[in-house]
Amino acid sequence: LFPHSASLTRFCAVIRCLLHTQDATWMNPLSSLRCNNAEEIILMLKASDRVLHDVMHAFEDCADIDAGSEADLKQVLTLKKWYDFDRRRELRCFVVDGDLVGVSQRYLSEDAADLASEKEEILRKVKDFFRDVVKERFDGLSTYAFDIHISKRDRITIIDFNHSGESTNPLLYTWEELLHASGEAELRLCDSEDSRRTVPEKSIYGFPVDFNRLGDVLNSKDTDLFT
Repeated sequence: LFPHSASLTRFCAVIRCLLHTQDATWMNPLSSLRCNNAEEIILMLKASDRVLHDVMHAFEDCADIDAGSEADLKQVLTLKKWYDFDRRRELRCFVVDGDLVGVSQRYLSEDAADLASEKEEILRKVKDFFRDVVKERFDGLSTYAFDIHISKRDRITIIDFNHSGESTNPLLYTWEELLHASGEAELRLCDSEDSRRTVPEKSIYGFPVDFNRLGDVLNSKDTDLFT
């Protein structure tokens, strides 16, 4: 994967590894996507089931991609400089048929109750950013999601783009309500009660997928599985 890993280590002191490796953060001592060298990047990639899905099955739900054209597409590993963002101010924005239909807090285990008083102002700035920056420049898709961070000084940074569908978490929405949304977009945030009820991502992903499969077997009523 990295024929010149030493060069990569020299190139980036602290980077953010993005290929849907969020499910592998439990492997990282910092419990985040922050990587300091090529070895940590490779560890995150190998530990991520989402990466395996993106590499092997990324287009299985697409109606306009055939096997021949899929083989010609090149995989891209995205590395970005690391920034310590305020997780409460990271948002996922949902676009359907070219319109912004919803905005959700990105990390549901974070209490964003203190942002409630800024809710309308934050939403207005997100709408302006989508209209002035994203919509005209990202015209390859009409339905997608994008992640941003909005600082206390109103600086908006794009973190990532994601396609629509079940492999992209709708967070405080459901895909059904997003795809059939009507009216003005709203911003949904977690209060202290919501954040306490939310299971941290590390707890969800912090064990091998084989354990999930074993649980399915143990809960199965098919006795032939044990013979």
